[in-house]
Amino acid sequence: MRKGWMAWFWWFVSFMRMFCSWTGARAYGRLIYRREVSPTLQGKKRAFVCITGQLQNLELDGKTNNLFQVMESTHEVDLAFVLWTGDRNPVVSRSQKVATSLAKGVYPTFDHVRHRLLGKFGLLQVKKMILPEMPTVNQRFLDILGGAGENQSLQMRRSGNHIKQWSAYFQCLDMLDEFEEFLASRYDVVVRTRADTHVVFPVNFPRILLHLQKQVLLVQECDAQDGVNDKIAIVARDFAVEYFTTPLVQLYLRPEDTINASAPIQVKNPETFLRRSYEIAGLNFGYMDTKTLFAVSVRRTPSGESCTLIPRRSLPCLFKQLDLVVSQVMQKKVCLT
Repeated sequence: MRKGWMAWFWWFVSFMRMFCSWTGARAYGRLIYRREVSPTLQGKKRAFVCITGQLQNLELDGKTNNLFQVMESTHEVDLAFVLWTGDRNPVVSRSQKVATSLAKGVYPTFDHVRHRLLGKFGLLQVKKMILPEMPTVNQRFLDILGGAGENQSLQMRRSGNHIKQWSAYFQCLDMLDEFEEFLASRYDVVVRTRADTHVVFPVNFPRILLHLQKQVLLVQECDAQDGVNDKIAIVARDFAVEYFTTPLVQLYLRPEDTINASAPIQVKNPETFLRRSYEIAGLNFGYMDTKTLFAVSVRRTPSGESCTLIPRRSLPCLFKQLDLVVSQVMQKKVCLT
């Protein structure tokens, strides 16, 4: 039985990777940029970082200062971007009280992203992703991913945003393979983060690497909602394939296992869907406390202000680290969602 399931799993992974190239899920920008390797970086381990999401929502300052540069103390950092243009009024809050439209964004074009980072880290590749406007999904998952009781149009938009992200994971996996072939070596650690994620303060990367010896997937504790938050994740290289492919595998190939009523964790939102999916795939994950890893979403309001999105449900865990929150987050405009 186990062999049969694994055969189906790898068949589906192969199919989805081909599907992404056959249908609208195409990516352009295959040129890999490489900086000159200084003597101080020679012999270092390598980290692969994939950033996925909408170009107009891309945030780089927090990632650069508090993630990429911190990681470079021990690893050569290679960056892969899978970005797309699309809905300029993304649905992020069920209250709909926070306007998050980005008329232009900080980086108007894909070339602006390349120029911002060219020569600063290791390999750099920026791909433009073209995805189907609304991937097909059954009603049960519309309720889970889009919010039960909402009108179908809103459910479709929310669900579509999640499925587009998970479709981009396959491009991350392709770029991981491509980078490793280019380098003729294997990465030591893999990081995936959303384009709109702002890493609030420097990550404790040594502590993360220590925990990665016990858990193969690390996510932040704050805003987990009993599941796995997708703002940022650190993955052991040996389990990168399962991490990148599992969400769509469970959504389309084995949905009955994911929403099993007798499961210990009931799937009620995207976070618990991811948790249940990764548990089925056998990924042992762990939560990192706020002092080790803390990221929030950042959008730009119609007036042009940068807005740090903090869900009200996250306030209890944030208050545990009140000194850090006050000194870092509260310096920016905060929008409770």
